[in-house]
Amino acid sequence: MHRVVKENPDLYLALKLLQEQSNRVLELKARMLAGQTDQAIARAIGFPVHGVATFAALYFDVRARLKATSWIRWVAIGVDPAQANSPETLFLLHAWKRGPMVIEPWLDYLGYEQESYNLGSVIGRQRAWIAHLIDVAQLPATSNISKSLWKASYFTLGNPPKAVESTSIRDTVSRNRATILAEYAWKKPKMDQVAEVGRRNQAPINAKPFTMGRLVKTG
Repeated sequence: MHRVVKENPDLYLALKLLQEQSNRVLELKARMLAGQTDQAIARAIGFPVHGVATFAALYFDVRARLKATSWIRWVAIGVDPAQANSPETLFLLHAWKRGPMVIEPWLDYLGYEQESYNLGSVIGRQRAWIAHLIDVAQLPATSNISKSLWKASYFTLGNPPKAVESTSIRDTVSRNRATILAEYAWKKPKMDQVAEVGRRNQAPINAKPFTMGRLVKTG
């Protein structure tokens, strides 16, 4: 090993990284699949640039074939249509499809995979979405249900739908109030008109309160 270090320090770095018991190799692969440069990857994982380049050349040389869909899916990532894929495999697949934006959320999930999720927080909902994605991926690969659930899943991370960005319907309506009212050419009524409508619609004091039970036909 000392001879390797002396004659080829970059090779030593690549071998050292390969033997690590951490997620750095997984992160490096994900970032390569996401199309990032050696420099960007080195900064992200805290590793020398030459070590990243050597590792890529020896163990994960995928950059020239990122558009070769079948090869990336079946060979580079190792997706197996005959069995459920691991969260790590799904992570690589998602990084390849969605790009760098999904990498940090996935790394966070993998670090807290065994913990419960606080759905009242953004990070908790993010972890729950990834867990949902993993559950969907356990369905048979030939199942149309699996494809439908994947599309229906709000887990997109890199391009979240607007419906997911808000925590409630009220918040969504509040943030889009101006747009909604503009579509209906709504004009604020005058106060005397509001008062007049209120007087006409005022119920008698002795009227029975309205309940859902009055909608049910009896007898």
